[in-house]
Amino acid sequence: MKSQKKIKIIHFVSGLQNGGVEQVLTNYTCLLNRNCPVDQLIVYQHLPDKDRLKNLMLAGNRTKKIPSKSKNLILNLIETFKIIHDEKPDIVHAHMNLLNFVPLLVAKILGVKVRICHSHISQDNIKLKFLVPIFKKLNIYSANHLVACGLEAGKYMFKDRKFQIIYNAIFQDSFKFSQEKRNEMREKFNLASDTIVLGHIGRLTKQKNQIFLIDVFNFYKEKVNENSKLFIIGAGEEQSPVLNKIY
Repeated sequence: MKSQKKIKIIHFVSGLQNGGVEQVLTNYTCLLNRNCPVDQLIVYQHLPDKDRLKNLMLAGNRTKKIPSKSKNLILNLIETFKIIHDEKPDIVHAHMNLLNFVPLLVAKILGVKVRICHSHISQDNIKLKFLVPIFKKLNIYSANHLVACGLEAGKYMFKDRKFQIIYNAIFQDSFKFSQEKRNEMREKFNLASDTIVLGHIGRLTKQKNQIFLIDVFNFYKEKVNENSKLFIIGAGEEQSPVLNKIY
């Protein structure tokens, strides 16, 4: 009996840190590799978080680093072309939001049949605003499957065009309430049992708006419950402004 041919998928991401895109990619590729005949390659550009890279590889993915567009656009395009040309994937799935068109245009030129443009954002994330509508049109032109993490992200990127929503699913069992862990954490951080603890886990970026969160918490602590603490867990380009706001 002949073995089933594997579907080859190349995912293009900007970097491999601890953001939502990376977590979703880890969760979904893990399940696909476990249950479906697939061969998945993750192509990234920036210095990766070692644990994230390790988790993606443990999930059964291959990974490859290429030069970043911001440092060397020509080399980035050459490497992107070479990878898609040599791998001959069935699917190219781009997770770089407004810059999804870069690998997708290459994939279109090379005749890749399935080209997925995935929107993970619902607002502009580049400084040169006049490029936003151009990039959106290039994304739609270069893709033949439009995907978003939610309704707002889809409307932002694709407007009135038809798109599919793939929610950022998580493994729920990992987040089940545990009284034992609750007690451990409260003891570790010297928190009384009646202290209200509010938490935020996410990339420190303007999109997540931690500065506003701190203002809201300060109001809550002053007007509602003085016996409360706010924990912010994450890293990112807004780390310094967040720390300055706190201290």
